[in-house]
Amino acid sequence: MPRRRRGPSDDPGFRALGTGQRHSTEGSGRPLGSIVGQKQPGKALGGVAGSSAGMSEARERQENVIYNIVLAGMTEKRFQALVRSGLEHRGFVVVVIPDMRRTMAGWPDLFCLHDDIPVLLALEIKTITGRVTVAQKSVLKNLARIPGVRAQVVRPTDWPKLRDEIDEMLSRKEHLTDE
Repeated sequence: MPRRRRGPSDDPGFRALGTGQRHSTEGSGRPLGSIVGQKQPGKALGGVAGSSAGMSEARERQENVIYNIVLAGMTEKRFQALVRSGLEHRGFVVVVIPDMRRTMAGWPDLFCLHDDIPVLLALEIKTITGRVTVAQKSVLKNLARIPGVRAQVVRPTDWPKLRDEIDEMLSRKEHLTDE
């Protein structure tokens, strides 16, 4: 069966953001669609107006533009909620330390386990401009040396790739159990 192309609307965390609402970008108060100038997706994005294929591709590109704008402007707390929601939707148990001040300096924000994937994800969540401290780098480096642990910094630009890698791991696991 051919794999369906994934778009931002497939991400439950993204849908939960309510992209139809008005989000302020640099104080404009305009909806995101008008910020990127997409009143007629088929024409504005190179699709053929009136063609369902052109419209669906245009719609997907528009969603990707909006997705990137929304991700770029997210706070760390909101981005962490998006990642957590996406991982939980995929069957992960996500452990979040509620008060990081009571832990060792540099400890990652999220620890994620899945019954079907033999890997522990240790994720340090950062905004696009967030800085990784020396303590965080050290802890992630030490955790990554442990077999079966994937320790990394995740920024909004990294999330779609990580999400797709996880989906690929899950589909391989399903494929192996079907045979």
